[in-house]
Amino acid sequence: MTEVRRPLSKSEIRLLEEKRRLLLAKQEEFRDGLPFLYGHKWYFWQRQFFNSRCAMRLMTCANQVGKSAVHQWDKINRATNLKLHEELWPGRKPDLFWYWMTDQETLDREYRLKWKRWLPQGDFKTSSQYSWTLDANKKGEEVKGIQFNSGVYLQFLFFSKSTINVQSATVFDMGADEEMLIKFWDEAYQRISSTGRYFSAAFTATLNQPMWWRALEGKGAS
Repeated sequence: MTEVRRPLSKSEIRLLEEKRRLLLAKQEEFRDGLPFLYGHKWYFWQRQFFNSRCAMRLMTCANQVGKSAVHQWDKINRATNLKLHEELWPGRKPDLFWYWMTDQETLDREYRLKWKRWLPQGDFKTSSQYSWTLDANKKGEEVKGIQFNSGVYLQFLFFSKSTINVQSATVFDMGADEEMLIKFWDEAYQRISSTGRYFSAAFTATLNQPMWWRALEGKGAS
């Protein structure tokens, strides 16, 4: 026999409408408060990069398609996701990430137009897990880094500086926006050699550096 369902009462309808309203409000709260996770659409390849646990992740594609954006989402997530800390660095507490960019002017523009947009907002910005403060001058310019309440300091470095600036540090995660100059690689790689060797880069290989051609083709050193 086919079951005949009785019509919902007015009180039941009101209860369902209230549950729906609360769910939509919670969805909006997460979308606005954690934009690096919920405030945008995902391409399939972005999810692949974001979810990968490979020690080295290299991403190269056309300009203005979202590679820098997902790289920034990734770093914010790795800085604030405490469960991921336990997975990637068991028994250790990560405290320093490096993120390479071309120069200070580019960083200040990227922070103003992108990083600031993706960082935790509202109540999340002051929560125990997601809170953060900007390390910059009083005008919010000349950005140096971002200090997260998780204990991670995301420090920005520049290819325009000397290689002496990358000595004597233990780094838990390293990213590069644009192609890393080979002159920095040996010293930079030593910084992550004892913490899992987690390195990622989003770039277009245009500097005629065979090392990155081989890496992208999966050939390794030769």
